[in-house]
Amino acid sequence: MLSEWWNKILFKFESFPPEYHFYFTVGLSLLIVAMVLARSAELSKIRRRLQDQVLELDKTSKTLVRRDFELSQLSEQLRLMDEAKTHFVNVAAHQLRTPLSAIKWALKLLMNGDAGELAPAQKDYVKSAYETNENTIKLVNDLLDVSRIEGGRFE
Repeated sequence: MLSEWWNKILFKFESFPPEYHFYFTVGLSLLIVAMVLARSAELSKIRRRLQDQVLELDKTSKTLVRRDFELSQLSEQLRLMDEAKTHFVNVAAHQLRTPLSAIKWALKLLMNGDAGELAPAQKDYVKSAYETNENTIKLVNDLLDVSRIEGGRFE
């Protein structure tokens, strides 16, 4: 497209008498300077927009870096809290298991009559206590299983 335009200009230049060639050249030079200035102004606007976009991207980048750091800190806090929870559940379950086993043993002695014969109502109470104790032991064992699963030690 530019070559067509240039060919038209040269054709017109050649059609002018030689005494007007100087004026034609000056006019053409002024036209080219005006076009360059217009393009330069347009490029300056584009450069300013790009600079604004670079500043905005820099601001966004800094925000993302800050947020990444904050998320890393929160993630570490969550990991530590999860470890503390797992440790607590593990310790609590083990601390509950020992007295529950002692209660189970004592109730079993009573049910078998090793401490003397029980009345039927007493046997019902002891049996109910034994079953409740068994359910509690199962719950503690489930807690220990969950603790092992979370710790990656479940077999």
